[in-house]
Amino acid sequence: MAYGNSTDIKLRQIAELIDAGQKKEARQLLREVLKADSNNLSAWELLWRAVYSVKEELICLNHILGINPNHSVAKRRMDDIQLRGEASSTTGELFNTTPLIQD
Repeated sequence: MAYGNSTDIKLRQIAELIDAGQKKEARQLLREVLKADSNNLSAWELLWRAVYSVKEELICLNHILGINPNHSVAKRRMDDIQLRGEASSTTGELFNTTPLIQD
C-alpha cells in the first residue's frame, strides 16, 4: 500500500538528501518537481534549504512569498537579509523578481 503521492514521496527523498548534505542531488530532483509544478510550496522550502548563496536564497524567498504571502519564516528571513544588507547591489533586483534557480 502506497502512502502519499509520487511528489510527496520525492519530496521526502529530497529532504533526506539535504539532511545528508547532498545538495547537488537534491537540487536536481527539485528542478524536476518545480518543472512539473512551479507553485509547489514544499519544493521551494526544500530548495531554500539547499541554496549556495544569498542570491539563490532571495529567489527562493520570493517564490515562497509569492505562493504564500503570510509565510512568517520567509518574511522574517527576507527582512533579516534586507536589514543586514546581505544582498549586494547586484542582487537587489531579486527582492522583486522570481527566476528559477539553476545549477
